[in-house]
Amino acid sequence: DWLDLDLRLRVDGAAASDDVFVGIARSADVERYLTATSFSEVVQLDDRTPTYREVTGNSSIDPPNDQDFWAVSASGPGEQELTWTARGGRWSVVVMNTDGSPVVAADVEVGAKSDLVTPFAIFLLVTGGVIMAAGVVMIVVGLRGRRSSEHDSGRPSSSPTPQAPPIPQAPESWSAPSDGERHPTPVG
Repeated sequence: DWLDLDLRLRVDGAAASDDVFVGIARSADVERYLTATSFSEVVQLDDRTPTYREVTGNSSIDPPNDQDFWAVSASGPGEQELTWTARGGRWSVVVMNTDGSPVVAADVEVGAKSDLVTPFAIFLLVTGGVIMAAGVVMIVVGLRGRRSSEHDSGRPSSSPTPQAPPIPQAPESWSAPSDGERHPTPVG
């Protein structure tokens, strides 16, 4: 219900003279209606290619137009289209021949529209803009803080203070001269 979803189904019989039925009903009602009859169920849709599960049965089925549990339905020759506003719960879409006979051949198009998409897209754009602006502010503040600390110290704060290499000195030995003064004597 919260999605406010409108579902559109367009069904066209394989031959122009085919009478097709398309209907939407609660899944429990559809399961009761199809009990004991053969049908194919779409269980997965990959890249517009359906995967079917075949259910076998041996009894015939009453025409779908004779049933009163359909939330919405359309039937007749040629293209049939119906629009349904989705509601909470489990629902099923049924495509079959109008007389209930086996072997259904039809082209089916499904479309969905939600009034929630536009507000949700605007929310995502605004949220992304706020997060991006916050990131830019954090980068600018971080760079300004780094520059002011470099300016205060007169040198980049990230580089170590250079030190002059030690000056090599010749080793000296001191000897005591006879006059009592000390004079350096080079060794070596």
